[in-house]
Amino acid sequence: MADGNDEHSAGTQWQELLAEPLVIVGGTPGGLYRLIKQGAARGRQLNWSEEHFDLVVVDEASQMSLADALTAAAFLREDGQFLAVGDHRQLPPILQHTWDRASRRDLARARPHLSLFAYLLELGFARTALEESFRLPAEVAVFLHRHVYAHDGIAFHSQNRQRLPAVEVAAGWLSHALAPEHAMILIEHNDDSSQQANACEALVIEALAQAAVTQLQLDARTGVGIVVPHRAQKALLQARLPHLAGAVDTVERFQGGERDLIIVSATVSDLAYAQSESDFLLEPRRLTVAVSRPKRKLIVLASQALFSLMPADLDDYERGALWKHLRHACASPPLWTGEYGGYRLRVLTVTSTETPPMCRWSGSEMMSP
Repeated sequence: MADGNDEHSAGTQWQELLAEPLVIVGGTPGGLYRLIKQGAARGRQLNWSEEHFDLVVVDEASQMSLADALTAAAFLREDGQFLAVGDHRQLPPILQHTWDRASRRDLARARPHLSLFAYLLELGFARTALEESFRLPAEVAVFLHRHVYAHDGIAFHSQNRQRLPAVEVAAGWLSHALAPEHAMILIEHNDDSSQQANACEALVIEALAQAAVTQLQLDARTGVGIVVPHRAQKALLQARLPHLAGAVDTVERFQGGERDLIIVSATVSDLAYAQSESDFLLEPRRLTVAVSRPKRKLIVLASQALFSLMPADLDDYERGALWKHLRHACASPPLWTGEYGGYRLRVLTVTSTETPPMCRWSGSEMMSP
């Protein structure tokens, strides 16, 4: 504990740690700072020149700011090693200011909007690709390899063949969506008027989640995860599924997490609204994060209208390519087509037989100086 415990002060605890032949400390950059402040400095003014650590490893480095990274590495020995582990094609740190648009010369040089991982990439630090996923179903890994990581020569793959058990539900869309032989499902619907909340997707997700809980005994902590883009959709789903409120969150909050079953709600189906926020909604790093969370099964819900969105801006068009790849990777004919709750649904399975296109994204890597 950075502030000590019931038996020892922070300073005494620090001295005990130094007596051990090997010490591994885990925590946030702020927690590491408090450990040194309360332990080594005993609450007095901190000596930033002290060197305490032989190795500093930063996980989720693509989400860490440069300032946090400098805090984490501040007490590394001069001959020590620094490792940054992350994926710069997943979401970067959330910024409170548009530093990337600032015109000041010093900001242009420091580039505070970049994550630690992206900054080290630009500096040309040595890197090693981690090619195998031990979490993802093999089919999901194939999709990500072909449409996200292949262009950089990263042979991303998985040998995970664990699947959810079969469920005993009435024949229809639900039985096809939850069938264990299909690890990656797209449910396409005909709603075309939703913006930040979508009643059609909430209805479908409610049925999926209830079956997952009652038939598969999945819980909100490790079993079911529901990923949404907007807080309004999160609130709607939490109201409909109060026992699974902790399972529903935004893409940003899910990065780094995992569940046996991941359900992704695209939510937006109003074309004009989708066009207005296409830089947010179609951002490929958001979809990459969302579809890379499952351990056994992935289900994506989206409107036909979303796949028909054709942004006039070339950058927006390329940004939405990953969503289009998802739709084009679906097998034909659909597993099921019909009405549910007044909406038209099509349940499709994503295959791994399509020809891999050229793409522009890179992959999960580990970097060291």
